[in-house]
Amino acid sequence: MPNEFEKFLENQIEKGNKKFRTRGEIFKKAGVKPHGGNQNILKKYINKFQITSGSRLGGDIDLKNKAIKIYFNKFSKNSSINVTKAVEEINNNLPVNNKIGGIIINDRLNDPNFNTNKLKPQSLSKHFSLLKKKYKSSKEFEEKVEKLNKELKEKGGRGSYVYLEDTPAGGKTVRVHIYGSKLSEDKKKESTYIIAGTQLSTSFPPNEESLEIIKKLIKENNT
Repeated sequence: MPNEFEKFLENQIEKGNKKFRTRGEIFKKAGVKPHGGNQNILKKYINKFQITSGSRLGGDIDLKNKAIKIYFNKFSKNSSINVTKAVEEINNNLPVNNKIGGIIINDRLNDPNFNTNKLKPQSLSKHFSLLKKKYKSSKEFEEKVEKLNKELKEKGGRGSYVYLEDTPAGGKTVRVHIYGSKLSEDKKKESTYIIAGTQLSTSFPPNEESLEIIKKLIKENNT
């Protein structure tokens, strides 16, 4: 049975009172303290509200959510993502005064209403095992990477390229790097202009399966 705070939240949603400056403002208006139990209750409803200034560092939470959602939508269902790299790449497309950190990425990954692709955070052990293993690449595989890059160049892809990189353990991984571009939405400018930046950058073991995954990622992000 809903407690008083849950009833308050449901009542606000029903009335259309869904825009608040901060989460703290919701607690204050409800007359409750922001302790752990109430934080968990709010988390269940938070995506039904619009928080215009999301953190103690300030910033537009709605803009952050849109940027995170765009990034999440680049991955196939049930994929694992590197949270550190997600933060880096999403921040490339956010204003200087509106950056995100790993906490909000993990929070959105744990929210089934937001994370509709059922993505999972890549575990640290998996991430570091990729760096520590001494993956070797054959001359034949290197030629396949070069061939793929040549095909991408001929097709005129949006800055997609693949290359082998060294790992700290002295091995190799194969990295795909995809650039993207969009028109600005800067209302202060009289005309729009193109903003370019990293759209996706991630690495895999140097094998045939990885190349197939990379081709799929390029196709999904260049359509």
